[in-house]
Amino acid sequence: MNRSRAVVDWIRTRGLGTGVAILALAAGLTGCDRGAAPPGAASAPAATVASAAAPAPAAAPEPTPSPEPAKPDVAALLGLPDPATAESVGKLVEAAARSLAGEPIPDPDAVYKFLEKSIVERPDGVEFKKGPDEISRGAGELIEARQRWGSDAEAMLRSAAEQVQRAKWGYTSYAAKSDVLRALVTLYPSPAAQRFRFHADPGLARPMRPLPCPDADPRWSVVKKTRYFEDKTFTKLVALPDAGLPDGAIREAVALLAMPVVMNEFLQGGSGEVPPLADSVVARYGERALGCLFEALAEPAAAAKAVGGEVASLRYGAGKVAAKLPTEASVKLFRAALVAGWTDWSRELPATPAHQALAKELGDGPYLPAFQSPYRLRS
Repeated sequence: MNRSRAVVDWIRTRGLGTGVAILALAAGLTGCDRGAAPPGAASAPAATVASAAAPAPAAAPEPTPSPEPAKPDVAALLGLPDPATAESVGKLVEAAARSLAGEPIPDPDAVYKFLEKSIVERPDGVEFKKGPDEISRGAGELIEARQRWGSDAEAMLRSAAEQVQRAKWGYTSYAAKSDVLRALVTLYPSPAAQRFRFHADPGLARPMRPLPCPDADPRWSVVKKTRYFEDKTFTKLVALPDAGLPDGAIREAVALLAMPVVMNEFLQGGSGEVPPLADSVVARYGERALGCLFEALAEPAAAAKAVGGEVASLRYGAGKVAAKLPTEASVKLFRAALVAGWTDWSRELPATPAHQALAKELGDGPYLPAFQSPYRLRS
């Protein structure tokens, strides 16, 4: 007890205050002071006791890691004023990202690699390492597999794009799809999101101001549609001057674009001259043909089926027509096709400033590029 009182008196003489003295006294009385000597040991010098009683210097605080920047929400990212629309679009984009993450990403060059193993192009022709039918079937399966990839995600993202388009007055489907892809890549960055693109729309959107398509005149109906270029009605139409082409034949001429024409029919054993075909006749109509072209291309499957033709032939022929129309009408048709994702039409774009400006505007869009084989297959 005398030792504890002596310690208290010593602390007071050093001016450390009564509070510290009381703590030291309590430690001495209870024997819990970790700085006190164990029983039987020599008494510690006063300086040692003082250093034990003094508070230890505070440890330097660890630097706080900077918080990660918050991801922008869909409303701010896409400029959607309606919270309900933004929430719905955000959920669809998130679900699409999860769907893409669960699918293996196909090799985008799989078709080219397959062709390189199957075909060798030489200056004098093509050497087939596999049969043409086998090559066609194998390449077709690879292309179909690429088209099936991300189909669930595409359905969700198309729904999201439709909501974005409805939420913004005057917004195009092309712009809405571009916005949704930007949200996908920004909010859920991944190799799959970077590679994903929409497939082309099946048909073109009709102009906001309807264009007239004259009713068909039965006097200009072509009977031999499969070989229309030999039909007397068609050859009579071809012989007319541009100003004399009747409005009643426009619908029929556009329908004939869906009929496939095998060029070898003209080149083998003949003079090598190709007679005028439907695309050249429709192009001669100029702007008058736009209404019927938009009508057929809005539902190309129905238009081709009506004459027993093919969608691919209709789209191919219409693309060649678009390149021959007057500039204003041509740009209008090309714009509708590129906005719908018909990227194969970009190969037909003329070199005029208006067409090249259109290519620059819509060249890097939200759609898959058209497959273009690097090989010129010749039989």
